[in-house]
Amino acid sequence: TLGTPYFGEGITILRDTLYQLTWKNQECKVYDVRNFNKIKTISYVGEGWGICNDGKNLITSDGTHKIYFRNPDNFEILKTIEVCTDNNFIAYLNELEYIDGDIYANVYTQNVVVIINPLNGGVKAIVDANEIARKGKGMGEVLNGIAYNKTSKKLFVTGKLWTKLFEVSIN
Repeated sequence: TLGTPYFGEGITILRDTLYQLTWKNQECKVYDVRNFNKIKTISYVGEGWGICNDGKNLITSDGTHKIYFRNPDNFEILKTIEVCTDNNFIAYLNELEYIDGDIYANVYTQNVVVIINPLNGGVKAIVDANEIARKGKGMGEVLNGIAYNKTSKKLFVTGKLWTKLFEVSIN
């Protein structure tokens, strides 16, 4: 565990290294995935809301409409994209997954997952998760968790304090 005062907000594994974002502490904890020994801590500016990778770069969000591609060695920002539809920027991007060449992000406080073109930030699709939220929320809070199983090609969806995890296909 991270312990006080940290709040772990996202994890991704790139090669043999695990990267863990903190929400407000502006630190990325870096671990050896084989034994979970901490390798280092990297400081960055801003909040940490989501992290994934494309096999080469770390990809992070900070609660705004921006997504950052970062060097995994030093967390330096290599590229920034602004996520938008034809009409609006999409903010509150949270819980990122890189799936088959696209970035998936849950939009915090909304029951949607957006599918983002990593080249230009354009939203390719908006997945309505209202039915999942209705079935899964119970006494919990917002939709706030996505994960991907590459083998089954299934997306897992859950939320804060939910008692259920849903395995879904997106067509």
